Amino acid sequence: IMNTSDGDSGGALSVSGPDDVCWKDITKDLKDACGRLEFGGIVRRDGFTFQESMNALELMSPKMDSGMNASEWMDVGQRHKKGIYSLPPRTDLELLAVCDHLLGLEMAWYDGHTLVTSVHSCLYLNKYSLNVLWDQCSDVITRKMKRGSEFSYDGEDATKVLALVSTALFQTVLKTCGIVHTIVKHGDIYEEEDFAPARFGLALGLDIDLDGVERILGLAEIILNGVVDKKAYTGELSEAGCKQLLGLLGFRRKYINALSYMHKEELTGVVEAEGLWKEILSAFDSLGPGRVDKTASELEAEKHVVKVAFDAGINRKILCSSPPRAGPKVDLKETHTLFKDMVSHMLLVCALRHETTYFCLYRALNRLSINEPNIVVRSTIIPMLYSEKQRVLGKYGYEAWIAQNMSEFGVPAEQINSEGGAAYIKFLVKSMYQVLRNVAANRARQRRNIANILPDWNVLYFEGSNYDQEHVQKLVGGKLSEERDLAELRSFMHFSLAGWAEEWTTRLMIYHLLLGFELELYSKFEYDAMMWHLQYLLRKARENRISMNNFNEQTIERLSKSKVKKDKKLAKSLKQKCLSVKSNPLYVKERVFNSIKGFLADGTLRIIIALRKQGRFEYPKYEFGSDRIRYNHRFVPYSFVEYPRALTFDEYLNVTDLSKYEADSLFDDAQAYLKQCKDVISGTMKVGSYDEFEMDELKSLLKVAITNSVTIMRERKQPEGQEIRKVTFEFLENKMFPIITLK
Repeated sequence: IMNTSDGDSGGALSVSGPDDVCWKDITKDLKDACGRLEFGGIVRRDGFTFQESMNALELMSPKMDSGMNASEWMDVGQRHKKGIYSLPPRTDLELLAVCDHLLGLEMAWYDGHTLVTSVHSCLYLNKYSLNVLWDQCSDVITRKMKRGSEFSYDGEDATKVLALVSTALFQTVLKTCGIVHTIVKHGDIYEEEDFAPARFGLALGLDIDLDGVERILGLAEIILNGVVDKKAYTGELSEAGCKQLLGLLGFRRKYINALSYMHKEELTGVVEAEGLWKEILSAFDSLGPGRVDKTASELEAEKHVVKVAFDAGINRKILCSSPPRAGPKVDLKETHTLFKDMVSHMLLVCALRHETTYFCLYRALNRLSINEPNIVVRSTIIPMLYSEKQRVLGKYGYEAWIAQNMSEFGVPAEQINSEGGAAYIKFLVKSMYQVLRNVAANRARQRRNIANILPDWNVLYFEGSNYDQEHVQKLVGGKLSEERDLAELRSFMHFSLAGWAEEWTTRLMIYHLLLGFELELYSKFEYDAMMWHLQYLLRKARENRISMNNFNEQTIERLSKSKVKKDKKLAKSLKQKCLSVKSNPLYVKERVFNSIKGFLADGTLRIIIALRKQGRFEYPKYEFGSDRIRYNHRFVPYSFVEYPRALTFDEYLNVTDLSKYEADSLFDDAQAYLKQCKDVISGTMKVGSYDEFEMDELKSLLKVAITNSVTIMRERKQPEGQEIRKVTFEFLENKMFPIITLK
């Protein structure tokens, strides 16, 4: 113990010479001091500041300094020599248990955990373990190389059989992880919460090719089939275990090949991958880690291997600069469900190749995104969107698809095919690619990305307006100028390209706003402003579409009556085209859903204002800050539709001015909007042209409308003088529209 002088407060310590040092055991004193410390307390003395105490904790706490655990750490070789775990696993059931747990760790890696604490926490994937296993089965492999196709099971003992099967399975797992790593890196849409790409120099099967994996899997299958055929079962190899291992080898072969096919250029492997995914899905319930027919012996093996074969800190030396992390907890039933979901999502990705228009693909990607697939699934989408030959889905050109999308909106063909139209479409390619690519990101990042690309769409809107004006000027300068002067022609003019750009802009804004509800980013005190903006955006989208349809009808009417255009067949053809634009099934469905959401937003807004009028909940008053600044900051992404900016803060204050309203009147209006919402949904559900996904969404919106309508009726029946009930907003039925309740 070295003491400073009384006047030395936090200064340099005067170190005594070796002869003057007096060492004293203070263990008991420290124990007594620690016993008196409260949770989170520290021992301090004069000159020992809080900053110094934090540094001391960081440098000396085993939880914060991985070096403090060095004396307890044993590498894989030491653990094997001490018999903590066995090479190969002692029985086929233990090997099955290891593989089940490994699949759970793979799913954890796909969910953002590091490679070190997830997949490579398995001792059997360590280089030492793989080398030992290889040595144990090398004579079998050598015999196979000599005999070739005549090779068969030759009565090898259980240890060699288990070593060979273990080598095949663990090498396949590593190679699978290597392919996944390549897919995700190539897709390049992962965020830190999605995927941890750092390898830390750990093996990912880069030293073995896919053909090599196939060969060793085939060799293991031959040996296991020989054991089953000759019924050469032992204490280590059981009939049920061997058959389960054979199924597992087949599963691993299909899984690695399906991933490999998904990564081929130009979608050349998607058809083969789709077949493999279907086979995996159909057989997985009997092979997966959550299978229900596990025996007591299998469950006992699981408990054993989890204790001895996995350690999230086994590779801590390569992470010495950071505190050790606990590994992910693996629930085998959850792993089973997650993997089945992943395969189902992969099948949806494979089905994308059947989409034939830009809007169809965008809609299909949105549906897939709602299911929240993992990063591996989402990364396989990217090569489909912009392949090496710059063709979406490997066969369509972006410019052709954009032109088709404009035609579906109603932009005249002569304008699309004009020089200005062609230049505008070429200018759009990058932005339209970004729209599709964004849907492959996770839900939170999609919202952020939309806010970043909306300014670009504002530019596209004005570029479209310029091309529209140029097109009109050319029409005026041509033969049509003899029949109509400029003023009359402008009265019939619609900004077609600008209108198309506005539709996509409002579509992105609506998506951005609704994602905020799904991600729970809004305070309940913002719900009225959000619903106000939502109904405004939905109205803008509807008015823009109606304006385009009206323009087309007027154009057809002019052409059919024109002296220059007397061709009745042409007029009929144009009319049919206009009607097809109005009745395009996908756009009709979008308009129906927008109409339903508009009624629901109108009703919800009025309920909120009415409840505020009744004093059901008060908005907070902050001592610091500005409501105006918060409002303007929140709604920056929605300021690209109109100039000057629509829905200013002053207008918001005017709309939500409680002195202008009576609660009963607002409730009446809300009930009327909710009734319209219910009527539209009921009529829509009777049509029969909506698929299961759309029907589920309609049902969820209907439940929200009905429940909020009941809330209004209950509120009106509340006796006077009864205690004011608390208003709650719950997203139980629909992620984007709240159920309002009074509790």
